Amino acid sequence: MLIIGIDPGTHKLGVAVFNTERNSFVKSEIVDLRELQRLLESSDIKLAVCGSGTGCKKVFSILNSLKIPFTVVKEENTTVMANERLKKSFWGWIKLIFGNVDDEVAKILVELFLKNPEKYLNCKSHKPSNGCC
Repeated sequence: MLIIGIDPGTHKLGVAVFNTERNSFVKSEIVDLRELQRLLESSDIKLAVCGSGTGCKKVFSILNSLKIPFTVVKEENTTVMANERLKKSFWGWIKLIFGNVDDEVAKILVELFLKNPEKYLNCKSHKPSNGCC
């Protein structure tokens, strides 16, 4: 099964696709909304794990139009977590220098979901202000 993590933003989004059968990420990149829609249309994504930050309503709209189920994960501290993780490798430092951490945040959103899926799948609402996600 493929799960996509999405770190929404105003102009760009971080995405990370996780394959549950391989137990690994098979893709991570920075995209715009059109590229996200193309990726979702051309992949067999079964679930989206979306951050609750800036631009999430546009992402929710795309997911709903494509009938892709999604859940919301609070983004609190995920950028800090991504920065700390990236500091541990040479290529991570390159990403930090250019400010491209959104795909790493998308990975963290998926990882948070996978640690406790019941917490997020039992959420009564997909509204980020709900408080349960």
